[in-house]
Amino acid sequence: GRSIPEGVSGFLLATFSLDASAAGESAQVTSITVTDSLGGGAAVADIDDSSLWADLTIANSARGDVYETQISTIYQWSAATQAFTVTPTLTVAKGTYKNIALIASVNTSADADDNHTFYINSSGVTANGGSTGSTTSVSYVSTNKQTWTIATSGTLTVSLDSSTPAAGMVVGGTNKATLGVFRLAANNVESLDVDQLIVHATNGSYATTYYLYAQTQTGGIPTTETLVGQQNGAERMVFPFADATVVIPANKYALFTVKADLQDVDGTTITNGADISAGLKGSTNALITGKLSGQQAVSHTAYTGYTMDVYKSIPYITKSASSPAGGNTLSVSSAFEVARFDVRAHANDDITFEGADGDSIVLYANGYVTDTTQTYLTFTWKDMSTGNTLGTSTVTRFST
Repeated sequence: GRSIPEGVSGFLLATFSLDASAAGESAQVTSITVTDSLGGGAAVADIDDSSLWADLTIANSARGDVYETQISTIYQWSAATQAFTVTPTLTVAKGTYKNIALIASVNTSADADDNHTFYINSSGVTANGGSTGSTTSVSYVSTNKQTWTIATSGTLTVSLDSSTPAAGMVVGGTNKATLGVFRLAANNVESLDVDQLIVHATNGSYATTYYLYAQTQTGGIPTTETLVGQQNGAERMVFPFADATVVIPANKYALFTVKADLQDVDGTTITNGADISAGLKGSTNALITGKLSGQQAVSHTAYTGYTMDVYKSIPYITKSASSPAGGNTLSVSSAFEVARFDVRAHANDDITFEGADGDSIVLYANGYVTDTTQTYLTFTWKDMSTGNTLGTSTVTRFST
């Protein structure tokens, strides 16, 4: 089962199948009785304006479901069972089946956590044979019952998505640098229409333009990453959305990605190592409306992407294609080349490593020493283009 907001109207509460695939003749269905099993303090008065609908054509209903044909008048529940007279009589031809649905509204006075379970009990269908006119013998399978829990409205949960870039360095002048990915999740009550997001940026003026992209899971709007907003760089940016721009399906989520066009590092407006970050902050960072309940809600949970340090240029260190293969045994007092790395500077500017400035390259080493008298290794860094030794380091914490 799932939840449904109070006050919703014209909602599909349950579906049933009338199956004559093994019948000896067609069945003429004249009455169907539906049972509402109550729980959690629920009352039959919670449910209003109930009627039965059938899937008889290729068309859809105005609600958007396949049950386009109303086959009963509207009833108000006064007991835990409600008989619906089928008008006109519904014919289920021999060897076929018909699918029907219970459509109803939920009263605004229904209490949260009230439970309603709908099904057709034994003797719930009255039908006659299409050829003989005799009472049709009906067998019932009601193990798959539809249970609903009343809720006030849908709720939104905001979190920082795992795909958010880790804190690190980014080059000034980069276009559409990703600063954060935020997950907005709907609970299992109703779809949520996102009305507005407020993005706060630390040192927001370090970017000329901010972009907001959205992508929802299957069934939402949009399902591929789509640009849904664009603002000039600032500390606080409001992104409003027209209705149905971003719709998060019930029990699913949307990802909102904040990207920015970074200004160049000029040493005045932006200096090397300046910080920039973006997030959903404030008491109303996300404003949403329930698609069924029509109720508006806000998110009060603030999340910020990781801080990025902006530099004029940054190094890129990768394993060289000419690096030696692993698996070799190293002998005591012998020198072996164990790894080779390519160090590349961004095209913006040269990169210089200065020991006097505290610059360093950290080597992570893992090894196993079989000679118990030799428990350390000395690593030497060399510039292979010049042959110059850049530094040495001794590792003493190998296991034996």
